[in-house]
Amino acid sequence: MNVRIAGTAGFCYGVKRAVDIAEHTAAEGICWCLGELIHNRFETERLSRLGIRTAASIENIPAGAVVIIRSHGVGDEVYRALKEQGCRIVDATCPNVVRIHNLVRDAAARGRTVIVIGDHRHPEVQGISGCAEGVLVFQDEEEINGWIQRRELPVDTPLTVVFQTTEVRSSAKKCAEILKKVYTNTELFDTICEATFSRQKEAVELAAICDAMLVVGDRSSANTRRLTDICRSVCTRVIFAETASESDLLDLIDVRTSCGTVGV
Repeated sequence: MNVRIAGTAGFCYGVKRAVDIAEHTAAEGICWCLGELIHNRFETERLSRLGIRTAASIENIPAGAVVIIRSHGVGDEVYRALKEQGCRIVDATCPNVVRIHNLVRDAAARGRTVIVIGDHRHPEVQGISGCAEGVLVFQDEEEINGWIQRRELPVDTPLTVVFQTTEVRSSAKKCAEILKKVYTNTELFDTICEATFSRQKEAVELAAICDAMLVVGDRSSANTRRLTDICRSVCTRVIFAETASESDLLDLIDVRTSCGTVGV
């Protein structure tokens, strides 16, 4: 069996940066992270052994504690609440997400309605939505078309559109085109992370020439789930695994015996 590992495999810059910040902060003593620092439970467990405690909500964080803001970022109200509790904030928000926050605040200050194309359940999108009042979130073309048909905003409403950093660019582009046809006063900001785009591009290219694909990552990671979907669009055998012990990996045995190629 031939194995081809993607050149872009591994943590992106934003995640590496967050982990480095967390490690340096933990070296100074016990600290807290509001939610998981990154979507990788093995890394989260390792960081917990260094003294980083994960809190599900602000209420679980003691007053005056050192608090790390995770890579996905948080909304403005969270910063205010932590400051009111006298917490020392260590911000590990990915710089690409910080840029989106600033774009949203600026658009709102100019009287524009902000639309986020992304998963409303994802902490990154929730943080973006918390940077201005009245932010709208749409996950796909179907949601956008339904909203347009309901005519909830006049067609001359000025819109500002941003994207979750892990969105698939082709899908995001279609969503933006639908909005622009109806709302002509629409400004678009391509906020999809270049590292994400590079990984998605390489994944589809690798999957197209391999007999099977193995996508390794945490099941709660939006990046990993999207890479899996992308691979499945061009490859008939795709395995999504968190650890080497998962039983699905047995499906690769016949690839090994037939001298096929597995992409990772």
